Amino acid sequence: MNLPVIIKFVIDLLAVLLLALGIKGLSKVKSARDANRLAAFAMSLSVVGLLSYYLGTSGIAIQSWIWIIIGSIIGSLFGAILAKKVPMTSMPETVALFNGCGGMSSLLVALGVAIFPISNSVENLDFF
Repeated sequence: MNLPVIIKFVIDLLAVLLLALGIKGLSKVKSARDANRLAAFAMSLSVVGLLSYYLGTSGIAIQSWIWIIIGSIIGSLFGAILAKKVPMTSMPETVALFNGCGGMSSLLVALGVAIFPISNSVENLDFF
């Protein structure tokens, strides 16, 4: 095993452990706020670990990195604004809305792959 694989494994393991601790802390009102922050940090750590694993390879093009960063920033801002504005009594509806958005994004990715299958041609790769 080479060093990037070991580092990714350690980051992923740490992210899973922190996420488990964060979810466990959500069961008590006193620790819920800190547990939510811990779980958010764990998810951020897992994303950073995944992206850093592909940093040295030719797996992700520079245009894709730009879209990943822009999408992460916009999604984080949108989530932070909603977290401040939505009252706690409306939280189930907000979670349902976020789940629907995740399902819609999965549908759009599946449609993109079905309509434009990835081949060795440069046109399809440039389009996505």
